[in-house]
Amino acid sequence: MSKEELKKLMREMRYSRKDFAEKIEISIHTLDSWIQGKQKIPKTMSALIELTFKENTPEKQERPLSFEEELFDRFMEKLEDRFEKIEEKQTEIREEFFEMFKRQLIVDEKRLGIDKDQLSG
Repeated sequence: MSKEELKKLMREMRYSRKDFAEKIEISIHTLDSWIQGKQKIPKTMSALIELTFKENTPEKQERPLSFEEELFDRFMEKLEDRFEKIEEKQTEIREEFFEMFKRQLIVDEKRLGIDKDQLSG
């Protein structure tokens, strides 16, 4: 189960993060790390989630989120999106920095007359 499938299922079932985590007996921290993609959802947990929530019982479908839960979930989705953008930017900056470092290393090698084949041998 992917993080997108998990988010979609939670929305469809109208469970708050807290209720969802309690239902499958995990911490909210673990659930958040799955939702944010920081940890992969173990296959055994994916199976448990599917068995528990994909039964589409009326009790599960009709449970509305409270205003506070809905607001909090929206906030968390926006926060997740921002974290993903930040991580993408960090990766981009890291790659740019590494390219600059390699170019500078080549300039320094030429300036100092260093042959990197001699250094590695």
